[in-house]
Amino acid sequence: MSEINEELFKAKNGGEYSRNDISNDFAIPGEITVTITLNEYRALVSANAISEKRNSELNSKFYDAQAKASALKQEKEELIQENAELKIKISDLLMEKTAAPQADESKEEGEDDD
Repeated sequence: MSEINEELFKAKNGGEYSRNDISNDFAIPGEITVTITLNEYRALVSANAISEKRNSELNSKFYDAQAKASALKQEKEELIQENAELKIKISDLLMEKTAAPQADESKEEGEDDD
């Protein structure tokens, strides 16, 4: 019997404790255990449920914030591109505007030579 207990203890200690792993849901003779009241158990279950709900809500908010941040980054890149295009257009318009009076002045000088 002690060989079986040793094997169980090795299996139990070799794995990681997880609340979803039912292989750890037993007590080996000689293992230290804790007894709790039904009210204490209910409080633990309630606290766990509240904690999981809060984690779920926070994860949801986190994913929403990530999606919003991604959309804002995309919008920022589009606005940067649009800004660059508008600067080029403004530069072209200014060059045309300054070039046009110079062309008019050269025409007027040509008329005075006659």
